[in-house]
Amino acid sequence: MRKILPVASLAALVFLAGCKTGYNRTHSGSKDPNPPPCAEEASNPNLTAEARRVFKMLAGLTCSSISFDGYVMGQNAGFGNQIATETSDRSYTRLISGVDSATTHTPGLVAIDYEHDQIFTLDQLKQGNEKLKTHWREGGLVSISWMPRNPWDSSTLLYTSDVDLDSLLDDSTSAYDAWRDRLDVIADALKDLQDAGVAVLWRPLPEMNRDIYWWGSRASHVSGDSADASLYTDLWEDMYTYFKEKGLNNLLWVYSPGESYSGNAGPAGKSATWAYPGDAFVDVVAGIARDDSLSIKDYQALIDLKRPFGMAEYSPTPAEVGGKKSATTKTFDARTYVDRLHGSYPATGYWVSWHSYTAQLNDDEEVRSHMALVDSDRLKELTDRSNVLSLERIKEKKLRD
Repeated sequence: MRKILPVASLAALVFLAGCKTGYNRTHSGSKDPNPPPCAEEASNPNLTAEARRVFKMLAGLTCSSISFDGYVMGQNAGFGNQIATETSDRSYTRLISGVDSATTHTPGLVAIDYEHDQIFTLDQLKQGNEKLKTHWREGGLVSISWMPRNPWDSSTLLYTSDVDLDSLLDDSTSAYDAWRDRLDVIADALKDLQDAGVAVLWRPLPEMNRDIYWWGSRASHVSGDSADASLYTDLWEDMYTYFKEKGLNNLLWVYSPGESYSGNAGPAGKSATWAYPGDAFVDVVAGIARDDSLSIKDYQALIDLKRPFGMAEYSPTPAEVGGKKSATTKTFDARTYVDRLHGSYPATGYWVSWHSYTAQLNDDEEVRSHMALVDSDRLKELTDRSNVLSLERIKEKKLRD
């Protein structure tokens, strides 16, 4: 005869099951009672079915049309093929599988940059793509940034006096030919992902409103009009059109400015929305914040653009800023991510934690910035929250379907 459990015992078992999966925990209600409106369609009418589903998912996490309670947990895994290099500090095994090993939950989104440190070959980019394909097939999301090396000085990402954005769009110049060659390699790498059915959150030329990078605000001030962002937006629009002509329909274009400029180094830094290319060329808006409190300075301005919203780089203050942390101390509480988002920025659909790295503080000292999820404290307590959307929860809730 089957033994019937008392009601109290049965309730206890249900509670324990909820603890194991992360459900029946805090933050299980609607995350935003007044979510912002969003565009109902992406910019490209020829988007692949996979990309359309990702757009719908992110719109549901941000906007009023569909309301899901959750924040996709993401991790940056370096540049080029570093994600596929087992000896790299930024490998998929360490940064992505390592989170799963520690918590039984895998980051829902994996992000890399196709350049930044160096100009990678197409074969190297395809090596990185293999890890992105695996993550996509398992049910996760993929984001790729592109911070290209300076076309006039490939040793740097920074602005130099010979930068001329206009010449990259003038087909009578050698700079145009060289820039098109770079775009062709990137397009071929993205096509490799499209052929595998992978939708990409494509984030080119970020932090354009700062005066640091060669494509940034300083390069748009050659006319003397500090309000004119047209040199940057023309470059963005040209890339958008060129990639569409190449048949790339798996891209959701992500506008990703740095924080509003508040320094005193000159007039080149601008607001977060200063160089917005326009609704016809942008699908997603994603901010950047590197601060121990995880404050998002431009949150309202960015969600006012009425696009699905995320945080493309969201991390504590780097250790080398002020040299305030030692090389071995790990102090960041991972729970801060969801506590901060749920408490102050509920329209956020996803965040991407930056990777850990070692920086030179001075001639005789290095410091370690423990920014990766796997290097954070209280990580399992973060992933136990039911509204932290790991790869496993994305699949369970069928959010990408």
